[in-house]
Amino acid sequence: MMLQGENVKKKTKKFNYYFRDGVPSRTFSLHITKEQIVQLRTMYNVSSEKDCEWLALGDIKISKRGVITVSEFYIPKQVSNQVHCQVVDEETARLIQEQKQIRFWFHTHPNMGAFWSKEDCDTSDRLAQTADCFLSLVIGKNHKMRAKFHVKAPRKRMYDLSINIENEIPRSVISLYEREFSSKVREEKIRRYRSNKLRKFKKAVKRMFSFA
Repeated sequence: MMLQGENVKKKTKKFNYYFRDGVPSRTFSLHITKEQIVQLRTMYNVSSEKDCEWLALGDIKISKRGVITVSEFYIPKQVSNQVHCQVVDEETARLIQEQKQIRFWFHTHPNMGAFWSKEDCDTSDRLAQTADCFLSLVIGKNHKMRAKFHVKAPRKRMYDLSINIENEIPRSVISLYEREFSSKVREEKIRRYRSNKLRKFKKAVKRMFSFA
C-alpha cells in the first residue's frame, strides 16, 4: 500500500530541527492518551475474540522535546486473517484522493506477543518511504506494545521508542521509590517459632512410627 504524502520536501526541511550534523538532538518517545489506550486495547480484545489481525492508520505530531503523539486515527476497510491484514484497493484509492497524510500504522497481534514479523518490517519500511517520518505500533498479549519510529532526513534512521501511557505510573517514579525503599527500609525475616515446633513434632512422630 503506497500512499503519497503532500509537501514531503517542505516537512522534511522542518523536521531537520530535531538533528544536528545528522545526529538526533532529541530523544524520541511516544505518548498515548488515556482515550487512545482504551481504543487500542479494545481493538486488541475484539481482534483476539475474532482471531483476526486489525489495522488502523493515521497521522502524528512531534513536540519540540521529541514527544510523539497520534493526532489522527481512523480504521479503513480491510481484509484480514490470523496473521495478515491489508487495506482494500478502493480504500487506498480514497485515502490518496483525499490526500490523507499517513504517518502512523497500528495493528494487532491476536493471541500472540508484541513483536515485529518480517512482513511487519517490510510494511513499515514501505510506508515510511512516503513521508518525512513514520510511526509503527503493534499490540499483543497482555496489551504489551512495541513502537518504532522511522525518519527519512537528514539520513534514514529507525528508533525503538519508549511508550508513556497517560495516567499510568511512570517508570522513573517507580525507580525513585524503589531506591527510597532500599535506603530507608531494613528487611527482616520473620521467625516462625510455631512452624518450627510443628515441623519437629511431625518428624518425631514419623520416626516413632517408622520403628514400629
